Amino acid sequence: MILMSLNTLKIKEVSMGEKRRIDISKAVQVLEENYLDILKVYEWADAMGYSRAHFCRIFKKEFGINPKDKLKNFRLKLIKEEVKKSPEAIGYEIAVNAGLADSKSLRKFLYTHFDKNLTALKYELAVS
Repeated sequence: MILMSLNTLKIKEVSMGEKRRIDISKAVQVLEENYLDILKVYEWADAMGYSRAHFCRIFKKEFGINPKDKLKNFRLKLIKEEVKKSPEAIGYEIAVNAGLADSKSLRKFLYTHFDKNLTALKYELAVS
């Protein structure tokens, strides 16, 4: 799935069907600029012009972390920023601003990856 906003950074077709790849050092920049459109690692890899497997290999080599963990940590950072900015915000608003579909996706994301819910996260941020 290639989204319109990614087309500016997306692979440009070159003669003879070759694809131009975006330098792997710009991967985090691509994520930061397109986080609303990049939900999965394969979408991120596609935006960079790589297969998912190759992207994972070279990303890990370049950054020392696998792209799935980077994507997960990036979303958590966005969620925390939203909660700090507006502690009374509802789950749906936080989810959409962090690039997730809805409050159910936010609950699933927080519970699956960090074993906590939005209330616990808000409390944790208020205490710290």
